[in-house]
Amino acid sequence: MVLWFGGAFIAHAFLIADPRTHFYTMQVPSALLTALAVVQLWHVVPSRLRPGTRATLLTGAAAVVLLAVPYLSLLYLMQSPEYYRFFPASRPAIYRASYGDTVPGGGHFGFPHRDGWKVAGELYQAGVLQGTYASNQRDRVGGWYTRGAFQCEDNPDAFLLATWDTARLPAEYRQQYYPSACVLVDGMRMLTVFERQPPTDPPRPLLLDAYIADFDRRAVPNFAVQDALLTTVPQHSSGATWQAGITLAGYDLARPTRAPDQPLLLALYWETTTHLPEDITVDVVLVSQHGMIAGEAHIVCTPNPPARWSLVLPNETMHRLTIDAAQPAESYTLRVGLRNSRTNALLPLSDGAEWLMLTVLPVETHEED
Repeated sequence: MVLWFGGAFIAHAFLIADPRTHFYTMQVPSALLTALAVVQLWHVVPSRLRPGTRATLLTGAAAVVLLAVPYLSLLYLMQSPEYYRFFPASRPAIYRASYGDTVPGGGHFGFPHRDGWKVAGELYQAGVLQGTYASNQRDRVGGWYTRGAFQCEDNPDAFLLATWDTARLPAEYRQQYYPSACVLVDGMRMLTVFERQPPTDPPRPLLLDAYIADFDRRAVPNFAVQDALLTTVPQHSSGATWQAGITLAGYDLARPTRAPDQPLLLALYWETTTHLPEDITVDVVLVSQHGMIAGEAHIVCTPNPPARWSLVLPNETMHRLTIDAAQPAESYTLRVGLRNSRTNALLPLSDGAEWLMLTVLPVETHEED
C-alpha cells in the first residue's frame, strides 16, 4: 500500500508544478493508510498502556473524527450555505486556517453549487424548453439535470446562463437571444434562460424550491451522456456497416416519444476506415406504417461532412426531425442511409440493404384541454 500511495503522492506533491484538483486523489489512499496504521497500533500498543493513557488516546481520536466529519460534510455535502461561493462567511470560526481566509489559487473541485438546474430539467420534461441548448457551464452539469438534452454551440434553441459571479451572455449570442425566464435560488438570480423568440413580457421568475420535489421524484432514465465522458458512449449501440467501410457505432435519442410537431433530436456516431468522397451525405427519414415518409431530418450543429470524418475518433452528426401535426398517432420507423448526392443513389449496407432500420418511435396525439 505504501508503494501504491507513495509514487502518486511524491509526484503530485513534489514533481508536478501545478497538480490542481488531482491532488484530491491523495485523500482516499492517505485515509486508508492512516486507518490501517491506527488499527495495527491499536492491536499492539493498548496491552502495554495504562487505562488512563488508552482513554486519553481514544478521546483524542474521537475529537479528530468529530472535527473532521462535520467539516467534510460542510465542504462537499451541504448545499446551503454554499461553502466555496460564500467563503469565508460560510466557514465556522473553529475551521479557520492558519494562513487566514485567503483562498488558494488553482482549480476548486467538488463544492456543491445551487444554480437552479433542476428548474431547467423540469422545463425540458414539460416541453417548455425544446431542442438544443448551450451553456456557460460544463456539459456534464447541464447534461445531468436536463437528462440528456442535446448541447450545441452553433445556433442552439436556447442558452442557459449560470449568472453567478456576474457572468454575461457570450457576445456571439447577444444579438439573437433574449431572456425569457430567470431561476431564483434563495432570492438570487442564478440561472437565466435565453431564447431566440423576442419575449412580449419581462422574463418570468421561477423559484427553485417550487421545482425541486417534482425533479427529485422522477426516475432517472437512460439518457444520452454525449460529451460527458472521455470517450463516446452511445445511448444505443448499433454496429451496422456499409460496404464503403463505414460503421454506425450507435446513436442517441433525446426523449424518443414525441407528439406531432414537436422536434425529435437524433445524434449518430460514425466510424470509417477510409477517406470518403465529397458527395457522400447522411439521410435520416421517418416512415409511417404504410410506408410513407412522415418526416425528414435536417442537420443541426454544423458537423463535419463525411469527406472530413476522422479515421481515428468517432464522428457525430446531429439531426432534427419534426412530424407534421396532421400525421396520425402511430408507431413510425426511423431509417438511416448514406447517399451519393451526385447520383442520388443510396450506398448499400454490408447485407445489401439500402436503409438501416434504426428504431421504432411511438408518436402520441396532443391531449385536449
